[in-house]
Amino acid sequence: MHHFDESGKEIKSFGGGLFVWPHGIHVDRDGNVWVTDARAPSADDLKKYPGEEHKGSVVVKFSPYGKVLMTIGKPGVRGNPPDALTDPSDVVTDPRNGDVYIAESHTDVTDPNLIGRISVFDKNGKFLRVIGKTGMGPGELRTPHALEIDSKGRLIVADRHNHRIQVLTKAGRFVREYDDFGRTSGLAIDKNDVIYTADSESTAKVHPGWQRGIRIGSLKDGKVTIFIPPHMVPGSEDGANGRRHRRRRGRQHLYGGSAAPRHYEIRKEVARGSVRSACYSSFIRCSNCVKRGSDRSGSSIISFFGPSEISCSSAAFKSHSNA
Repeated sequence: MHHFDESGKEIKSFGGGLFVWPHGIHVDRDGNVWVTDARAPSADDLKKYPGEEHKGSVVVKFSPYGKVLMTIGKPGVRGNPPDALTDPSDVVTDPRNGDVYIAESHTDVTDPNLIGRISVFDKNGKFLRVIGKTGMGPGELRTPHALEIDSKGRLIVADRHNHRIQVLTKAGRFVREYDDFGRTSGLAIDKNDVIYTADSESTAKVHPGWQRGIRIGSLKDGKVTIFIPPHMVPGSEDGANGRRHRRRRGRQHLYGGSAAPRHYEIRKEVARGSVRSACYSSFIRCSNCVKRGSDRSGSSIISFFGPSEISCSSAAFKSHSNA
């Protein structure tokens, strides 16, 4: 993880050497940083990197200073809760009681044993329940890739391989679905339940008739009101794209991480209702800034390099040492 100021200057980094594939990231209301490691090392990986068998397929909670506070799952083991997780793709915490919601899995969707679920733990890491199962029906999941909790306390799921956004209660009851947001990889929601989604994967092969890009709309009716198309990058025929929204000083800023072959970056755009030519695969996520509608000054960005997520830290995210 890398901690940047708003000009893009790196302040600190932590977590190096702890992960196989850091993928999902979330900053909770206390400034703690949660990261999902979406793979366990394969046999081929271990041939190339011996001694790495005790890493991967877990969720790690860091303090705002980079200290490991908790690990959910058994490092290097793919399995079922409470003992293990399977390729967790994203994590979000409930600001009301600290419960932890973990999306599984990032496994190849053609796998006959595909896992599609959300595992729920309390703030101390005690397993509570599982939401959903693998499938295409209401409340069923295939590659739940991003999670958020809206202003009503509902769970919002980017059900990527089913090409939809699902709205569920925290008990797992299906409420509704929206299918106008593409093949969503990244997801953000502001205090007014405006939803920001990033489609980084739609192609003629996997989602015919859809273009990659950011789609902005409302959770109230599921209508898309703004579309931001991809920006062109070397090595990509149809552009790059990514995920997150943050409000500051009364203006709407979009921060996103581009994902294209050999091209990873954080980009900032100003949203004034008009479309600008940029697109992303991850959005900035911050419980303090986004969900609570904060206009904090001195905020900064924490991310990791790769086709992953990005997260915004509040003023509570101060200096921290390498872990």
